[in-house]
Amino acid sequence: KLRPLDWDLFNEKQKFQPLSIVASGVISKSSIVLNSKKGNFDSFDCLTQCMKASMLLPGITGPMVDIPGINEPLVDSQLYEPIPYRAALNDGCTHILVLRSRPDGCSILGKPKLAEKMIARRYFSRKHGMPSLYEYMKKGGHKIVYAKDILKLNSASRVKKGDKGPYILPLSLSKEETEIKRLERKRANIFDGVRKGCQYGHNILRVCAQEHEYLRYTEGDEASKIAFPNEILDHKEDPIIKPL
Repeated sequence: KLRPLDWDLFNEKQKFQPLSIVASGVISKSSIVLNSKKGNFDSFDCLTQCMKASMLLPGITGPMVDIPGINEPLVDSQLYEPIPYRAALNDGCTHILVLRSRPDGCSILGKPKLAEKMIARRYFSRKHGMPSLYEYMKKGGHKIVYAKDILKLNSASRVKKGDKGPYILPLSLSKEETEIKRLERKRANIFDGVRKGCQYGHNILRVCAQEHEYLRYTEGDEASKIAFPNEILDHKEDPIIKPL
């Protein structure tokens, strides 16, 4: 059973817990922050367009996205801000929790594959007349940004007593964990990855749950099974997803 988003409730929570979505601008060659305060979304349809822009892989998942109030087309945030903690810093956040989707110690750099270069060339250089973006992708510019961000986050996590903020806490699975493949479609594998992320996050953050004694003394493995019970896999797949 699909559970539709309660837009009125979501919109009400924007007043004290605003959502910001990060994408990449292909003209400014920088990250672009989208939110309701700027007028980028004021309806469910506009919100989904912002989310689409944030995860639109150039040349693979459709045309670039135009958003109200933004004077340039947008694509996946991975080009210029793959881990959107800098957007939070620029917004004045003092305490930032960074949820990394890849295990610590996994391979970050590496030459782009031939297929990636061919897609980038066709999409940016030939189709849209943006050879500089093609060169950026060909040289792995987005991967270099990602690698630098990992180094900065690792450094920021080593806080000493007396250090002044802002404070950044990155969370990731250990290097012993198997990384979920980028194009993974098997529900059980994806579900297992979600559970492991919940487990690791809980074990680290439960010391902060002073007012929730039960959470403090619950191990991450148990907490992840409560949050994501096995019954979830019994639900039918989304009808737009073709089974393998």
